[in-house]
Amino acid sequence: MMHYLSRPMMAAGRCWRWLGLLLWLFILATSHGATPEPEVLASVGAVPISASAVQYRLAVERVYGNAEITPEAALISLIQDALAQQVAARLGQAASADEIEALHRHAEAHSKAPERLKQVQAVFGEDRAAYQQLYLAPKVTDRKLRYYHARNYAIHHSAQQAIEQAYQRAKSGQPFAEVASALALVYFSGETAKPNAAWPDALKPYLPAEPAAEQDPLIELLAGLADGEIYANIVEQDHAFQIVRRLSRSAEGIYRIETVTAAKQLFEPWFEEQAAPLKVRILAADLAARIIARYPDLWWVKRED
Repeated sequence: MMHYLSRPMMAAGRCWRWLGLLLWLFILATSHGATPEPEVLASVGAVPISASAVQYRLAVERVYGNAEITPEAALISLIQDALAQQVAARLGQAASADEIEALHRHAEAHSKAPERLKQVQAVFGEDRAAYQQLYLAPKVTDRKLRYYHARNYAIHHSAQQAIEQAYQRAKSGQPFAEVASALALVYFSGETAKPNAAWPDALKPYLPAEPAAEQDPLIELLAGLADGEIYANIVEQDHAFQIVRRLSRSAEGIYRIETVTAAKQLFEPWFEEQAAPLKVRILAADLAARIIARYPDLWWVKRED
């Protein structure tokens, strides 16, 4: 039995064929002419990490002479950057566009290895966004997070309390060594570096014309003390609080001192605690397996186990 299509149905059939042809042409055009979506290898919280980011990181590491860098190690470093990025954002310490641009200008003007910097920039070519996001921004973020950690007294409250007790005991006459022992702090007695120490003359022909002078950061405050005097304030450094006594000064300008030190909380455990709520996902099973096998001691790998 034969079936005949009415004119409206025949017109509809032709319309669907045209639509099908147009759809096929659209798929063909987008698959050849448009930029494909980047392949996502992993995600950290809401931040995706693409295969192109891994390739950029590999190329930059090779510029720095790390010829043995693997895709797994490159991905791990990008995961660390993504963790830091989101921790910094939550704490109000995210790298701003102005800070990233300032670092770029500083590097251009003051880089100690300008040729290497040019090689790094050549890796990214015209992809300035990737250069900023993958090379500059992590440096700004790391500096800001470490400064935030070092100067946040809520983080180091117990160390601060301990050094304040140590200062009061030392000012009352208790020997530094006894103070340190009683409060489970660190005692040191010895010499500081010589003021304005420079390279020995014999080495100068083989070194830059004006090497940076190396000087103990305590030298300046010690110069204002008499022998046996305790510095009137608690000394805060990035990693510790200290009380300091000048014992003597030699003719060569070398100071003998004693100190009691309360170490601040280490950055790494604090950072891991801050980053712990962020979920790390590696989407390729073979890549995840290689990372687990090669880097089982990574804190976020252990957590996923």
